[in-house]
Amino acid sequence: VCGRETFLSVGYFMKKKSFALLFLSVTLSGLAFWLIPRLPEIERDLLEQLANRSAKEYFAGSIRIERVSLDRHFMIRLTGITAKLQTRQGPVPLAARSLESQDSLFLLVSRKPVRFFFEGIRPEISSRTGISGNFMIQTGPDSKFELTADLGKTGLEDWQWLDPQDLGGATGSLKGSLTFRQLAGREPEFSLDLEAPEPGGNIQARFFDLFLPY
Repeated sequence: VCGRETFLSVGYFMKKKSFALLFLSVTLSGLAFWLIPRLPEIERDLLEQLANRSAKEYFAGSIRIERVSLDRHFMIRLTGITAKLQTRQGPVPLAARSLESQDSLFLLVSRKPVRFFFEGIRPEISSRTGISGNFMIQTGPDSKFELTADLGKTGLEDWQWLDPQDLGGATGSLKGSLTFRQLAGREPEFSLDLEAPEPGGNIQARFFDLFLPY
């Protein structure tokens, strides 16, 4: 009798354990089926929060990302980015077509450089292609940030928000490039080269009063 009771107890325990494992398996499978399709959305929301937190001073929590994809090498791609840049004249709605890393984001943890490529940065109301270029970030004590941008697919009208009083009504194509470099503990280096190719454009004469003292 004692042996039979022990056998029944063991059987009951095994049945209970099997049921628990089955329940756990079904639960985990259900969670996976629910979570996997939503991973891109979770990644996007997390990235939006991080971007808005770090750039709150400039965009006041207005950064939105349409889509985020992260491959198995931890290289990231963002598309459909919009934000409202805070200026003295009020918020300026901006848009960017895409931003993607050329290296694994894991390199940031090991304090190695990570390169990014971007394209289509422009005011939302602009019909032009916008700014494209690349930048590099390196974290740690020897932190570094370097940016190069091609302004050849923008127009004078895209820059009116910088100084609406003097640049209001400006039109015409632009050609040129912008470079920016910031090394840890050093003053930033900035360079801008612009020209208006034929047939030129229009700009208010008083805009040039800014340069008369020089």
